[in-house]
Amino acid sequence: QITIYAFLLTIFKNPLFLKIVPIIASIISSFFLFKIVEKEFNKRAGLASAILYLFSFVILTTTDHSTGVHLTAMFLIISLYFTQNKKFFIAGCLASLSLLTRLYAGVAVLGILIYVFIKNKKDTIKYILGLIAIFLGTNLILFLFFKTNYFDSVIFYNLLKSTGISKGKIFSFFILHDSPIILLTIISIFIIKEKNKLMLWIPAITTLLFYIFYADIYYLYLGILIPFLSAISGITLEKISRDSEKPLKILIIIL
Repeated sequence: QITIYAFLLTIFKNPLFLKIVPIIASIISSFFLFKIVEKEFNKRAGLASAILYLFSFVILTTTDHSTGVHLTAMFLIISLYFTQNKKFFIAGCLASLSLLTRLYAGVAVLGILIYVFIKNKKDTIKYILGLIAIFLGTNLILFLFFKTNYFDSVIFYNLLKSTGISKGKIFSFFILHDSPIILLTIISIFIIKEKNKLMLWIPAITTLLFYIFYADIYYLYLGILIPFLSAISGITLEKISRDSEKPLKILIIIL
């Protein structure tokens, strides 16, 4: 995150520009989310997914501050896009950038890796090589400079965290304010064929399990989960509107 901001600062000179980085990252994420869903289903589903993502409460309430989660989500979504297009080494490289921005992105990366293994076992190594090429190389350089202090501050510190904000409050806040996406995700279980949603469901599940079992989570962490749920919801919404005789009425009721 610091490297990206430093690079942008050398180009635009004005530090105020950095305040819109989360917005730009979210717009880029929505574009690639559209492309992913469009290829898997159709343009209407892709457009619905992008809109649900951009106007989700999680995104709307967190893009006013540069926390790094939006850059992390952007790299994750682009990684998923290249995974879908069977460019596994590039996908792994982009996944490593999400890890270098926020380490907890690893749970979503694990989900994508599981999906790659299920669908293309022989190509899993390409994804892993792309993943470690940047991530391992960068960490080794930092370790050479800062020795054990680097791992203590970046990795072991996170493993030793105790419970902070109540998870119940975080989840209830999320369910209350992003109820359309939650509802559409639940509905998708019954109306979308399993084979068409593994790419979205597996990383969503691994991320959700992390939220449940990790001791200390924050509302911002949901920024990693919301792209997958938005895509699932957009597909569900398009299918409901297509199958219903009164799609507009259904849309209004859900939203």
